[in-house]
Amino acid sequence: MAEELRKHTIRVAVICPGSTETDLSPHEGKDHSKMLQPDDIAHVVAMLVTQAPQSFVSEVLLRPTQKP
Repeated sequence: MAEELRKHTIRVAVICPGSTETDLSPHEGKDHSKMLQPDDIAHVVAMLVTQAPQSFVSEVLLRPTQKP
């Protein structure tokens, strides 16, 4: 998709977050204090939409610093 949209100056990126504390999944058995928070994902999205026009981040793997 990224290659198809490049000619329209539209950048496509994939964000692959690790364990994230949300109401959508209970994450039973995990330490919720060690999980990523929604604000962590929002920070990555903000970085992607404000990157310089001559650069392009296509993939982001985001993981908690400690195993939940």
